[in-house]
Amino acid sequence: MKICGLKLADIGLKLKNTFKYVVCGFGLVFFTFTISYGLEVALLAEEGMFRGFILKVVTERSGFKTGNYLQAFLFGIWHIVMCVLGVYDGQMSVGQAVIFAVGYVVLAGILALEWGTCVSMTGVL
Repeated sequence: MKICGLKLADIGLKLKNTFKYVVCGFGLVFFTFTISYGLEVALLAEEGMFRGFILKVVTERSGFKTGNYLQAFLFGIWHIVMCVLGVYDGQMSVGQAVIFAVGYVVLAGILALEWGTCVSMTGVL
């Protein structure tokens, strides 16, 4: 820093309120970690249930095509809860919820078909 003729304050490092900013930084890290960890646990649970358990069991009994379509359909149905909560909380009408539910089932179902195919091709979740 002495070579360039700059002080710490010149590059944005100030000692004033340092403790406050350190605490805020650690709070942000904790919040981000907590949210991402919670999402990872939920995602792993969904993957384990739909692409792990349901796909495997149905594929062994009825073939891959039936297993993949069934897990995709159930995965889509699983996501309707967001629409039900929207009606329950008063954020959307029943008509809106039905339209969103159809969208959720179709979108989540298409994604689940792709993910089921990936699991079948690679053998891993």
